[in-house]
Amino acid sequence: MSHVYTGIWNENLPERTRHHLTVSDSTAFAILTVVALMIEFAVMSCWFEHYPLLRRLLPQRLQDLDKLKCADGVAPSVVLVSLVRFFWRERHVGDDRWRCILLGMWSGMFVVAAMGIPIAAAWGLTYATEETPPVKASGSTCNVVRGISRSQTTLRNINLTLAASEYFQSCYLQHTPVSCQSNLAQDSLTWVDSDTSCPFAAEICLETGNATIVRLETPLITMDELGINTPTKLRLKKALTCSVIRTESFRGPPASDVEGVSSTLVFGSNSAFEYDVRNLSMVAPGYRLTTLAENILEPDSLDARLRIADGFVTVVLLQAPDVYFAEPMHDLMFAAHQENNFPSGLRWSADNLINAAACVDQYLVCNNDTGVCGSWSSPEEEEAEEEAAFSLLPLGLLNSDADQQAWDMVRYVLTSTSVHYTIYGRGSSALLAQRSLFSQNQESLGSRPWRDEVNGWFGVSLAKLQLSIHAIARPTPFLPLDAFQAFPPDAGTLQLCKMVKSREANYTNIHWPGFIATVVVCGLIGLIRVSHNVFNTWKIDLRPSLQQNSAPLLVNSPPSSGHGSPPIMLIPVISQQQQQQQQQQQQQQGAPPIPITQAGSPPPPTPPIPALTSPPPSPSSPTPGSPMAPSPSPSPSPPVSPSPTPAAPSSPVGLP
Repeated sequence: MSHVYTGIWNENLPERTRHHLTVSDSTAFAILTVVALMIEFAVMSCWFEHYPLLRRLLPQRLQDLDKLKCADGVAPSVVLVSLVRFFWRERHVGDDRWRCILLGMWSGMFVVAAMGIPIAAAWGLTYATEETPPVKASGSTCNVVRGISRSQTTLRNINLTLAASEYFQSCYLQHTPVSCQSNLAQDSLTWVDSDTSCPFAAEICLETGNATIVRLETPLITMDELGINTPTKLRLKKALTCSVIRTESFRGPPASDVEGVSSTLVFGSNSAFEYDVRNLSMVAPGYRLTTLAENILEPDSLDARLRIADGFVTVVLLQAPDVYFAEPMHDLMFAAHQENNFPSGLRWSADNLINAAACVDQYLVCNNDTGVCGSWSSPEEEEAEEEAAFSLLPLGLLNSDADQQAWDMVRYVLTSTSVHYTIYGRGSSALLAQRSLFSQNQESLGSRPWRDEVNGWFGVSLAKLQLSIHAIARPTPFLPLDAFQAFPPDAGTLQLCKMVKSREANYTNIHWPGFIATVVVCGLIGLIRVSHNVFNTWKIDLRPSLQQNSAPLLVNSPPSSGHGSPPIMLIPVISQQQQQQQQQQQQQQGAPPIPITQAGSPPPPTPPIPALTSPPPSPSSPTPGSPMAPSPSPSPSPPVSPSPTPAAPSSPVGLP
């Protein structure tokens, strides 16, 4: 099954909608080649229209260019080559220097345009600024986890968390094109780090001025950044607040008779909130990281001092048996001031057998279209609580079907993004400090290791949020399909997977409105060019017929005495209006007007037919076959005598 939709689709951005034509790279190459050829034809059509002007402006001192100007069948390339030669040959002559420079710039502009415009236009139609184009997910069935067994859900969560941890290392901590080869809609999400007051009861928080209380909060994240492609103005904000707490406030006697248990930490009325503290030195050296999460089915079972009405609470426990530092650690969660002398030198170990912190996860949804925001809520809620929370949403938060669809998807992917599920099943590998472990259990941490750990957990939760959305439409190999089922019909649509947007490398996005506009403009230019050629051809074909209608008619004269008598020229009778039209046409063509007899005047008499023995005619007399010009005088000539030897009439060409 293909996971990429190829065709025309709308990418919904925060402030606008971008229209795509997504095709494979090979198909895009063929389409853009055709578009480039159309643009080339349009540019050359403009060049051919200006080509006669260029020929008329060429200098007159070059004989071959003068000939080229008069030749209609000469290609423009020949004129350009001859023009370049003329520039070089006449480069020292100042008369036509500026004229030649202007003509050269004019010609060069069309040459550059003919090569550059098609390439630039085709490149601009592909959103070339994006190395990996955004694509829309294909398919009709979305894969989600809903109503599956607990073991399958747990396995999926662990696999997804491990993938999110690796993604966080590659795309959040070391964001380079080599390390982060992601096909998510956004490589990473950002957040701000700030100090805040203790969200829990004041007596259990350790506030010593060492920034033990950490507040991490994202800006309002758009649905586009999450990869949800829907025309909504919903924004999501996620927050995490962690504080180091006093273990003495929760310490009690050992709850069991197991050997080695020094004390028991009790964080609630349920046995799940009890933790036995053991001295693991020389038994299992290394970091130990454990979480105790709030029971959403029994929220009152958590200690009242840790309850947060609008968040999900997780207790984090850290142990570091036989972990030695090269210098004292003043961070409260990683406090190490106990001196240990080794043959290699002095080392420092943890002050306490165990340190504890409490974290609360929250999220907030706002609608930028209506300006309405909901209240902070817990990302981990049961279905019944979700329905109750939905009924308490402020009016105007979900203002359209697109808002409802985005809300359904956000509620689903927010599940299992808390600190508890980020650490659960990973143990010490969830610690950034574990990655900096050197040989002989000697570590070198940063100046604020606790704050760095909280930032790492929050970053993994955001990466997990991104991967959860991507996995809806495109299940990945690390997520077993046994834990999936179709998205429920009551979510508002059965096509939610088509709302997921990702990025793929083997596809090209063509700017659809720009593509249509380019094709239309090139088609109009081509139509104008073809119509212009057809009109010119029609004028050329029509001109001989007009000349034939207005030309003199040649007929044979009746038999007369003598041999070789020429044909008699008969001038047709033309009206005054037709005469004016012919004179205007001849003036436009550059020919001198020929006077024609007016309507109603008799035709001039024919010239006398010379005898064979007569001397040749004078140079001023017209020769047989030459055009006969009528007399400029409109008065009629005297009638011809019917005698065998006619008298010589007045000359028809105005000769005495």
